[in-house]
Amino acid sequence: MSWVQVWTGEAGWIQSEVIQMLTYRHMKKGRKEDWIEVVAHPQQRVLLQTCLNVGTCPKNEGDRRAWNVIVESRAQTVIAEVVRIISDRKYHGRVIQLRNVYTLTFEREPPKTVDIDVWVWDISCSSCHSYTPVVCPVGSHFGQSSSPVAFANLAPLIAERYPFYKKIPVQDKDTGEYASTCISCGAPQDEWRVMESYLTAPGEDGSRVEKTTFTIPLTEEERASYAKAV
Repeated sequence: MSWVQVWTGEAGWIQSEVIQMLTYRHMKKGRKEDWIEVVAHPQQRVLLQTCLNVGTCPKNEGDRRAWNVIVESRAQTVIAEVVRIISDRKYHGRVIQLRNVYTLTFEREPPKTVDIDVWVWDISCSSCHSYTPVVCPVGSHFGQSSSPVAFANLAPLIAERYPFYKKIPVQDKDTGEYASTCISCGAPQDEWRVMESYLTAPGEDGSRVEKTTFTIPLTEEERASYAKAV
């Protein structure tokens, strides 16, 4: 199928050309990765720029494949809508701008996982004063800090990787809470001491800092919070 499109040239002259095919391409300059533009061929003219509302491409390979599937599906839906518009006889003979008649929108697709950076470095134990490693998630997601309290699956995954990060009994909490514990005496390290040490930029003095990225599965409640945040 082909379509006849009327263009206005730079000098103001009106000319008609045959569109043989429509494709899409990603827009990365000045836009997020989920913006595309629909291109007419063989003219290489951009007919429409629109957002697919799928967010930025994930770092995790499995999530990246799923993201690409959603992008391709939505981009093809956009092209089908553009084809429908330019094929509609009610627009024949009329001068229109495609963005004024294109009304297709997509709901934001919440991610199933997030990537959270975790730092590990040594501090002096508050009890025996030996040096012991502590764990601290850094950065923020959904407008809140990447703390184990904010993400239900974060603390258990950290504990699997670092055995000294474990659940300890806490007054007024039946389930306890996770904390870094001293590898020498077993004493839990207060969160405020860990954060205080983090704010002094660990590693700048040449000490060891291990930096790891954890891919955290989100609960349905967390995905819902993400959708509201964006």
